[in-house]
Amino acid sequence: MSNYALFWFLLSAAVLLPFGVNGNSQVNAQSAETNVTLEEINDNTNKWLGKTVTVTGTIENLNDSTFTIENEAYLDSERILVINRSGEPIPQLPEKNIALQVTGEVEKVDEAALVEGVDVELSSSLPTEFTNKPAIYADSIVLAPAPREVIEAPDNFYGRKVIVNGRVAEILNENTFTLAQRSYALPEDKDLLVLNVASESMPSDDAEVSIIGEVRPYDRQQLERDYGIEPLSEELAEKYTNAGILIVESISPGDVEGASHFGRKTEEVEK
Repeated sequence: MSNYALFWFLLSAAVLLPFGVNGNSQVNAQSAETNVTLEEINDNTNKWLGKTVTVTGTIENLNDSTFTIENEAYLDSERILVINRSGEPIPQLPEKNIALQVTGEVEKVDEAALVEGVDVELSSSLPTEFTNKPAIYADSIVLAPAPREVIEAPDNFYGRKVIVNGRVAEILNENTFTLAQRSYALPEDKDLLVLNVASESMPSDDAEVSIIGEVRPYDRQQLERDYGIEPLSEELAEKYTNAGILIVESISPGDVEGASHFGRKTEEVEK
């Protein structure tokens, strides 16, 4: 076994032995103690050790169970190692810059596993970058696109669980509303259609929310059959033909401006 393979074997063992493998271990991302930035964890590691946190950012896969996460909006952002212990595969990204939201416990990676197990020629940055640094042992990993990303390419997300942060732009009826990208509206903005079929109260106009749900094609007849409701009038339905709709699983308070920059370079957000 090469030194590089030994590193990943030791790291995997460190994850699986204490916690086991459980296919049902994925948790609702909103159950985390708090939403924090990657910078906060890196700058105040001792404060967060042993605590459950939620972070959002773009990732780079290292292997089937390990990846790094960073916030590309900040040029000096340090990436953090994430070890997947959710029992579910790491979600495949439809595009490289789509963010993930990760919920898990902050711990330091075992120094011996890194230093003794790494083949320096294959991965010379690992010992210096991750030794004695915080890592997140993830119990939940969810795609976290911006509303704009779902609107512009809904087929990338059809049938997939996502978490989307945005501002309630318009209440269309008792169970349907639209979600905006920003806390303010621009003429060229398009809003994401949302159907609340969960046992959740409808949010108010302009509320900043975080929605977990599944993206589906907007098919008026199919939605009527599946949920026994009529989501939109025929006039409004024409506007959303061939568009995606987010079917609500849960709604909680969100942070539009903070989430809109996670994992996306500032110039991309401002376009």
